[in-house]
Amino acid sequence: MGRRSFDVVDLLELFTHWEAGRSQSQIADSLNLDRKTVRKYTAPLVQRGLGPDSLIWPRVGGSTWPHHRCRQVEA
Repeated sequence: MGRRSFDVVDLLELFTHWEAGRSQSQIADSLNLDRKTVRKYTAPLVQRGLGPDSLIWPRVGGSTWPHHRCRQVEA
């Protein structure tokens, strides 16, 4: 498969699956991506010691993270 461009929405979907604790293989299968592509985008977060359960988006993305908004609405 050749190179493919990503929209921000595609990356947010990848990170949503990652935050849910799915494996790289599960994410790749769900989003029709290569495992290496999933690793490429999650590796910088893992290198900084951030994991799916670390709730990075309130710190990094502020209120732009969809789950963060949903939690505020549900509360």
